[in-house]
Amino acid sequence: MSQKVNIFSNRYNLTEDIKKIVINELKKHDFVINEEYDETADFNIVIGGDGTFIKAIHDSNFSEIPFIGINTGHLGFYNDVKHTDVLDAIEKIRNKDFIEIDLRVIDCIVNTDNDKHIFKSINELVLKTKYTEAIHFDLFVDDVLLQKFAGDGIIFSTPSGSTAYNLSAGGAILFQNIDAFQITPLAPIRSTLHRSLDKSLIVPKDTIIKLITSKPEESYFAFGVDGLHKEIEHINNIEIKLSDKRIKKIIFDKNWFWKNITEKFIM
Repeated sequence: MSQKVNIFSNRYNLTEDIKKIVINELKKHDFVINEEYDETADFNIVIGGDGTFIKAIHDSNFSEIPFIGINTGHLGFYNDVKHTDVLDAIEKIRNKDFIEIDLRVIDCIVNTDNDKHIFKSINELVLKTKYTEAIHFDLFVDDVLLQKFAGDGIIFSTPSGSTAYNLSAGGAILFQNIDAFQITPLAPIRSTLHRSLDKSLIVPKDTIIKLITSKPEESYFAFGVDGLHKEIEHINNIEIKLSDKRIKKIIFDKNWFWKNITEKFIM
C-alpha cells in the first residue's frame, strides 16, 4: 500500500526548489503527496525554517502524525535535515531507518471574568503586560506560593523551545524530549518590596503552575504563543502545565541534538 505524505512549506525560492525535488523523489517511490493536511497521512514533511515547522504544528492542530523537518532556513533546530541531504533522508524513510522521538507541549488555560481561553505551545508561552509598566502576579507551584512576581514578564518554555527566546533571556538549554519545562523571568524586579526570582527554574512533568493577578487594573496581559500575539483582558488566573499531547518527530541521527548545539552555538 502506498504511503501518504503531507507537505508543509514556506514560499521562499530555495524552499520551492527543494520541495520540487522532494515531491519528485517521493512520487518515484509511489508516495501519495498531499499539499493540504490529510489526517490519514503517514508523515508530515516540513520544508523551511523552524518557524515553518512551528506553524505546521499549529496548522495541523498539533497532529499526531510524525513530523520530518527539512531546513531551508537559518538555525534549523526543528528542521534538522539539511536541504542537501533530502535524497538520503527519503531513502531512510523508505527503509524505516530512522528514530522517532517525542517533543513536549505546554498547555495553558486562561480564566477571565467571563470566559476560558485554552492554548497549546510547542516552543514557548510569553506573558507580558500590554503596556510598558511592570507585570505583577502571584506565582504558585503545585499550590505553594513561590513568589510575588514583578518585572517585564515571564517565559514558559518547552525543552525544544529552550534554545529560542528562553536562551536569549538567560535560560538553560534542555535536551529536547526531556519530561520537564522551564520558567524564565524577564527583567525581574529585586528590591526591598519585591523578591522575584532572577534565574530560570526547571520543573518536572507533573508540575502545575498557577498565576493569580492581584489587582484588577493589572489583569490586561499580552501573550506570545509560539510567536502568535494574543491580548486578553480581565484575567483572574492562568494555569500552565505540560500537556498529555506530544509531537512525534523523526530524526536520522541519534546524536542530532548535540550536533545541533555544537554547529549552531559553539562553532
